[in-house]
Amino acid sequence: TTEKRIPGQDFSKVLPTLVGADRAKALTSYLDAAAALGNVRYPDKPYGELIAPSQLHSESWQAYLTARIEETLANSRADLEADVPGFESVLDSIYAELPILGDNPLKALVHGDYFPGNVMIGDDFTISGVLDFSYATIVGDARMDLAGAVWLMGASKDCQPEDSMFLRQQVAERWGDSIMAVIDLYRLYYSIYFSGCKADDPVTYWWCVENLRAVN
Repeated sequence: TTEKRIPGQDFSKVLPTLVGADRAKALTSYLDAAAALGNVRYPDKPYGELIAPSQLHSESWQAYLTARIEETLANSRADLEADVPGFESVLDSIYAELPILGDNPLKALVHGDYFPGNVMIGDDFTISGVLDFSYATIVGDARMDLAGAVWLMGASKDCQPEDSMFLRQQVAERWGDSIMAVIDLYRLYYSIYFSGCKADDPVTYWWCVENLRAVN
């Protein structure tokens, strides 16, 4: 009911039709909207799930991420161990990098599944709405949705590798080169977070595997 009242069209359907300056304008607005989500703050809530019934919460951001990874791997570890050579070493390297995130980033709204299929775009090529706040929506680090904007579109056949590279460059220009290690680490986090879908969403699963394989 709510989604029908948001003007515009599904961005994942519009993006493949855009070229040149129109595509650049749409992608820039897409990144703007991801950044705007982080302006919603929850200073009095713990880090963790905001909508899902899970009680996985923590006052430490790194502790929450570690717990979320382990809970996810309860379902997907066997698949990842079979498909990612040296998976345990890859996992150890991800854990070793978590301190770069800081333990207490500002507690912000994180959509958690920010990709073109969850975004509406108007005829002027600016984003008109963000949809599907769901189990992935958390109180967390706003930089996570910037990483989602850059990398999650890679799991969609409607997008081109150049789109992620364009957005990655935009992030570096706006927030500085120092943020890029964070953006790339969240790519690996998402690759574990969305890895429990081998049977029902193989495209996304193999995107996760490809990212994790690249660690070694």
